Amino acid sequence: MIRKQVTSAAHTVVVKVGTRVLTQSDGTLDQLRIEQLAEEIHGISQNGRRVVLVSSGAVGAGVKLLGL
Repeated sequence: MIRKQVTSAAHTVVVKVGTRVLTQSDGTLDQLRIEQLAEEIHGISQNGRRVVLVSSGAVGAGVKLLGL
C-alpha cells in the first residue's frame, strides 16, 4: 500500500533490472519479458512521469553471445 502511495506521487521512477529478469534459465535473453517491461515503462511515462532504467543485465545479456 505504501509503495503505491510513493510511486503515485513520484515525478521520476527508477526501475532497476538485473540479469535474472532479462535472461532465461539457459542464459539467452527473454524477449517476451523485455517486451513486457518496455510496455510497463511506457505506461508509466504516458502518465507524465519520467522513467530512469538502470540495468546490470547488460553483462548477462552478452555472456551467451561471447561464449562464456
